[in-house]
Amino acid sequence: MIGSYALLLCACAGGGAAPNPLPPDGIAGMNELIKGNERYQRGCYPRALEHFFKAHERFTASDHMAGIAMSMNNIGNAYRAVGDLESALLFYEEACLSYSALQNPDGALQSLSNKAAALIDAERFDAAEHELARAEKISGGSPRPFGPLLRNQGVLLFKKGDFPRARSFLDAALKNTEPHDSPEFAAVNFALGNLMLKTGSPVEAIRYFETALSADRSSSYYRGTADDLAAIGSIHYGKGDAHLAVGFFKRAVKIYALIQDRPKVDAMRDLLLEASQKAGLSSELTEFFVERWSRGDILENPCR
Repeated sequence: MIGSYALLLCACAGGGAAPNPLPPDGIAGMNELIKGNERYQRGCYPRALEHFFKAHERFTASDHMAGIAMSMNNIGNAYRAVGDLESALLFYEEACLSYSALQNPDGALQSLSNKAAALIDAERFDAAEHELARAEKISGGSPRPFGPLLRNQGVLLFKKGDFPRARSFLDAALKNTEPHDSPEFAAVNFALGNLMLKTGSPVEAIRYFETALSADRSSSYYRGTADDLAAIGSIHYGKGDAHLAVGFFKRAVKIYALIQDRPKVDAMRDLLLEASQKAGLSSELTEFFVERWSRGDILENPCR
């Protein structure tokens, strides 16, 4: 996930010495990273990308290497989120090289894990396995397994159809992820929900998706919240309960509209209309808000 403020502060210190004060450009870069992280967590990826680039410029001007590495990793995350895979891969690799030069294995591991996840999204499995192997070499000396790496290994096995091994890795990822790490905790539970659904356990899948929903809501991750709602609604719809599914679809499509995710809005609108017709329910008022927000008529835009 996104690099943390604490990680950068640690990178500024050496041994037991007091942290070196950040120069003005470094402070400004940190402020831009924080703004970018806030927007990334809301699912406002284009705005997040703007702030991450501003942060990178500030850190570059002051030759703040730890900040440069972190901003490149975050730029990679934003590019991955908007579907620009090749740009994401370039930034992840450069971030990994920068972290390695700083002798920061945690940062290098995070960048490689993110790179592997992007390749898994694109179903470039051989390349993903190569990056996971690089990450495993770095994590070998760690006293505790790295949760995101375990999750990515589990997701890769899931996509390759090896469900028992996927379950083993995802269970290990969940065990090594603290609930207070809301973004990662949500991601692991969402992956387990998909696995349970694929292996014919819809009731258990709902339980994992509900846990992911709680975590995403606690961190105000709007895109993730909408995805969780859509997943739960789809399970109910698949079980023949269109009436219950409609409520989840309405909540999901309104969030997608607020964060201006047009492809998700279009897909969810079609599903909502179909489910509403089957349930004999009206989605007219939801359509009113979706139409209004989709054209940008938003009074409290979460992506500002």
